[in-house]
Amino acid sequence: MDDNVIDLKKKQEAKEAAVRNEAAQLPEDDFEAHAAPAAFSPEEDTNDGIEWEADEYAKTSKSGYWYGGLASVAFLLLAVGIVARSYFFIVFVVLAAVLLIYYAKRLPKRIVFSVGREGVSAGAKKYPYQNLKSFWIFVRDGEADLSLETKSSFNPMVLIPLEGVSPNDVREVLLENIEEVEHIEGLFDRIMRVMSI
Repeated sequence: MDDNVIDLKKKQEAKEAAVRNEAAQLPEDDFEAHAAPAAFSPEEDTNDGIEWEADEYAKTSKSGYWYGGLASVAFLLLAVGIVARSYFFIVFVVLAAVLLIYYAKRLPKRIVFSVGREGVSAGAKKYPYQNLKSFWIFVRDGEADLSLETKSSFNPMVLIPLEGVSPNDVREVLLENIEEVEHIEGLFDRIMRVMSI
């Protein structure tokens, strides 16, 4: 009686194994159809531009003197606001102190920057060449920053760190698309750099 029993489970497993074997074997003449497309060749990608990763700003460690100095200035300004009975000024000083402490303690994010045929990108932000007026590369203390002058009145200057990339290579790509004009470091950027923020 055992001879007449058909094991359907074994038959189904045999069929599935046969299908897997056929799918795994490609004919030799079909190999070209499955080759990687030529558009993704590394030679072509290298001509598109330069890409690098860097911190959004240089992080410096703050000492207790830095925080003590900030607290002293904040209390002095609060006293001036109380004497002048300017509640708006008091609120402004408190908010400014809280923001300074927040940014002093915050760790910078790693951002992917690129300079290419269409423009400059900093993470998700894109700066097409038609929206840029000029560029300049600042080199200070062995560190380089790319300064972009935009056509936007809200954010006319953009500063991008050139960490781990040659400033000359970036300059060559940019010269093909926009003008190089010497920029003056903004007062806000200078204050932030002096305060190590």
